[in-house]
Amino acid sequence: AAAATHCDMDPVSQASAAEWLRSRGLDVCGWHHSHPRFPAAPSEQDLRTQTALQRALRWPLPFLALITSQHWPARTVPSVSRLRCFRVEDTEEATGTPIGYQLKVKLVPDLTTDNLPQFLRELRGVLADRDRSDFNVNVAADVCPQAGLTYLEKCILSIRHHMHSAGYEHDAPLVELLVRGVRDVVR
Repeated sequence: AAAATHCDMDPVSQASAAEWLRSRGLDVCGWHHSHPRFPAAPSEQDLRTQTALQRALRWPLPFLALITSQHWPARTVPSVSRLRCFRVEDTEEATGTPIGYQLKVKLVPDLTTDNLPQFLRELRGVLADRDRSDFNVNVAADVCPQAGLTYLEKCILSIRHHMHSAGYEHDAPLVELLVRGVRDVVR
């Protein structure tokens, strides 16, 4: 592995999270994890996990994997988190290693002034439900060493970047409302 720490999600937690989503009328269509200190490229273990989840859930639509790399600086905008979306379709015959296929991610500008309050309430709910420990990051105060910014400021820069890539203007009033709302939720 490229990092000293390896973490697998507990199957009981996965089932619990899926049930929580279903209870709200939603379906599981993929999974997410992060590569905090290296690029958002799938490892062999990520490909095997994706294969296992695709088989286990038997989702009729493509079941996707999303990897984010929050602390891995990109050359063009070092403070922006990178993401990669992929799916496994084949296995290499000689080694049995799953073959991942990267999907191009196109962000859709579906956030509006009408649904922004609901989005922020849901974000507040997710953050309120998280486990707290001495190991949690204080997003508003702790500094991301790779970016030299607080995690909140890095998040805000990523939000602005990804909102722009979805088609919103950099200084659009909705983007400013979203940024202000995220700051309020996190603090």
